Amino acid sequence: MRATDMFWGGVGCGVLIGAWEVAARGSQGFVMPSPAATLIALCDILSQPDFWRDDFRISFERFVCGIALGGGAGICLGLAAGFYKQLRLALTPARWMLSSVPGVVVVMLGMLWFGIDSEMVIFVVALTVVPTVYVGVVEGIRAVDSGLQEMIAVYRIARLQRFWHVYLPAITAPLLSSSIIALGEGCV
Repeated sequence: MRATDMFWGGVGCGVLIGAWEVAARGSQGFVMPSPAATLIALCDILSQPDFWRDDFRISFERFVCGIALGGGAGICLGLAAGFYKQLRLALTPARWMLSSVPGVVVVMLGMLWFGIDSEMVIFVVALTVVPTVYVGVVEGIRAVDSGLQEMIAVYRIARLQRFWHVYLPAITAPLLSSSIIALGEGCV
């Protein structure tokens, strides 16, 4: 990373922290604490051994389970929908619904269905991740050139080789970008 890139990244962080400080002063710390107060509270929490052993570990395990389940379901559904147009069309309403439902509604439904426990957190994270990963996989498969697909059919390339050498490289970039977005959504 170049020094000028780091400089401008620092400027952006400084602007965000400055805006945060202004907003905190406007609310006298009742609604939004200042950056300094937040940093002090964060250091206090991080210095407690119970936090790392209990709270962080449990939250991390729930998050990883939710990401794994949601990512796995998104990949499987995306692969199937990418190869079968009828399934893609059938899943489109569910994908749009899941993509447009506010996170707070998903949390409330999870609390009603599972109570306030690990299952609820895993459900919310997984349900938030599925549509994003699904779309990435479907778009990657659909981006494969039609001429290349014709050549695959003409030369009768085996399914595993077809997937490994054509479709996997095609879905890698969209899957990676959608996974990064899904990780951010799953944290919320």
